[in-house]
Amino acid sequence: MKKYSFLCLWLKWLLPTLALTPLSSFGQGLVQLLDPNIKSVQVFANQNITSFPSATLGTNETVTCSFDDLAKSAPRNLTYRITHCDEGWNDENLHPSVFIDGFQENPLYCKTYSNNTTIRYVHYSITFPNNDVKLKISGNYMLTVIDSDSQEAILRVGFMLSEKSAIHNASVKIPSGIGYETSHQLLLDLRFVSITPSNPSSEIKTKVYQNFQLLPQDLQPLPTNITATSISYSRSDKNVYLAGNEYRSLDIRDVHYVSTNVRSSKLVDGEYFLLLNPDTDRSSLPYSSAYDYNGKMIIAGLSSSNPDSDCDYYNVLFSLGSQFLGNKFDVYVEGELSGWSSTNANRMMYNNKTSCYELPLILKQGFYGYCYVVRDANGHEATSLTPEGNFSQTENSYQVCSYYKGIRDLYTRLVASTTIERDKKLTK
Repeated sequence: MKKYSFLCLWLKWLLPTLALTPLSSFGQGLVQLLDPNIKSVQVFANQNITSFPSATLGTNETVTCSFDDLAKSAPRNLTYRITHCDEGWNDENLHPSVFIDGFQENPLYCKTYSNNTTIRYVHYSITFPNNDVKLKISGNYMLTVIDSDSQEAILRVGFMLSEKSAIHNASVKIPSGIGYETSHQLLLDLRFVSITPSNPSSEIKTKVYQNFQLLPQDLQPLPTNITATSISYSRSDKNVYLAGNEYRSLDIRDVHYVSTNVRSSKLVDGEYFLLLNPDTDRSSLPYSSAYDYNGKMIIAGLSSSNPDSDCDYYNVLFSLGSQFLGNKFDVYVEGELSGWSSTNANRMMYNNKTSCYELPLILKQGFYGYCYVVRDANGHEATSLTPEGNFSQTENSYQVCSYYKGIRDLYTRLVASTTIERDKKLTK
């Protein structure tokens, strides 16, 4: 590839990336991008941008969602709407008075304009609870951002408010047995504190996220022992998950800073274009520990005092050296940078000239964790073709959420929410 010839790829990719059709339901991730101008979406708890977006109801804990709007017409007239959902992120269609103090839909005023950047944007941030909205009950909540002029949703973000009506006793270990050498196993018990389910097997649902992504339904835990005061989900052959690998890292805090990831950069027509070094398949390489934030992104610039408004956007070309996997499989760049999901916007295209899968993305200055995922035509991960590999040493975070809805209850409560980390790094 000639130097900077990758600029032509942006034209080739312009039309495909405008079609944001998810392969799977919203439940697979906490973010659903509905407008290609919405970038750098983050949702987190208690001002910790690397945290799982779950706060405890009735405390001083908070949940924050932030994003940038790169639309030429920004700032647009945006509003946000809150809905209460069940454990599978389906709207429970509750009357707003059941779950909210305030109006269900409100203007989105909290915005900041970009400052001295090559790409102009408007930054938005909203924290719950706030002066307009106080949420009254536990559970899953969906934040939908709407363009008031077009009445179209441009972003959906999920977050949670939990009770302490039950307690998790949970840990993650390397399972024993042949075939489990590259996996993790969740050991899990749920003890009731202030709830008395009449039929725990049907009224209690437990969901597990691995690195902020909801595991497929066939991997979700099922009760193995139920008593009047507890549920055990632990068994030697259950709750076993492929461990994956540490996320790859990308440091683009400054276009003038020579990162090991970046092969070359150039300013073209007032915008920066970065060509990354091609990544390689590492499934057969030895495990290597890495500092990766489990796929999260940290917005930061080496000379930026306010990353929300001072950090610039770069056009970045990812490439993965690989043979063509055929028309039945697609390769995606995934992580928080993609909203934890697979859509046409983060699907790679194969380049026969370079023997690489390639994808251009517009990313804000910062530090990113990402991985490559191979999926079939139905969106299911083809684990046998992964270019990442699976290693039991991998440091993953697991988020466990237990829900309760009695036979006469109107809504689904989140009665316990716990984060467990396998071999958490001391530097985190």
